[in-house]
Amino acid sequence: MSNSTIIKTVFVLALFCCLPIIPASGQDKDNKNDKLREQVESMKRDTIQLSLSINSIRDSIELYSELIAERERELSSENVSAAPDTSEKIKMLNKECRSLNDTIKETKKRLSEISEMKGHDIMNIIYKKNVSLLEKRYSEITQWELDEINNTIDDFKNMDNFADYKYRITNVINHKKVVDSVVAILNNEFNEKKINDIHKKIIVISNKTSSQEQAEEIDSLIFKLEYYKQGLEDFQEFIRGIQKAKPKKNNIEQILKTHLYEKDKILKELVYIIPYLNRTFEQYKKELLEHPSETTEVEMEILKHKIEWPK
Repeated sequence: MSNSTIIKTVFVLALFCCLPIIPASGQDKDNKNDKLREQVESMKRDTIQLSLSINSIRDSIELYSELIAERERELSSENVSAAPDTSEKIKMLNKECRSLNDTIKETKKRLSEISEMKGHDIMNIIYKKNVSLLEKRYSEITQWELDEINNTIDDFKNMDNFADYKYRITNVINHKKVVDSVVAILNNEFNEKKINDIHKKIIVISNKTSSQEQAEEIDSLIFKLEYYKQGLEDFQEFIRGIQKAKPKKNNIEQILKTHLYEKDKILKELVYIIPYLNRTFEQYKKELLEHPSETTEVEMEILKHKIEWPK
């Protein structure tokens, strides 16, 4: 067996130990029980596969042991200058042998755990994984994951705190829709009406998050929405400053460098943290260096917005 095959075998084993178990949805109680039994049978089949993998790793260890013995024989017969290289190879092989033995121990432990699992144990594992998922940042939860959890709510109705679990799922689904809308708005051209409308919605959910991570993500998005307009105005002022300097091909790099230095603090506070402004600002610098004496597309796009503040 080659080194790459051995590494792949170890990787598959490690991956199996980390895989989440997702319950299948059913139409009625009998179907759900059938699916649960299918999961248990599947896990039993996995134990057989793991056992085969253990045997494969043992074969690998035997191969490594033979290689080590061969290298030791080479070491005893080679000249002094070649000895250090062979010695290092022996150390490396011994290290890999120890790693494979550790993998066997972990796999045996996993085998034992799976063999002792019952239906209730499996559901507990799934339940805990789902609860943990619902506490992640909204942007890190996929719609597919939410759909899977939502479709299997009734599978957990006998669990402790089921009412809270059901409430969390509904909340996260609704909150993620708002968060996705905010992210889309921040990644697109300034639209004050859309910003004001979504701002009202995200304020409503700001104190109904399920974790500190979610609360921090909401706070960050609210800040960006509230300061998008100010960031746009700062961008406009930067452009006007450049225009006032009347840049030409032979001095644009120095003019841009000077303005970036002078406005660095302002740019970092707002322009750089709002996705659309940051992306457009990078495009503006590129256009400016290429055509310093012309009105660029970004200049027209940014300056067309008339900024008005409440009196």
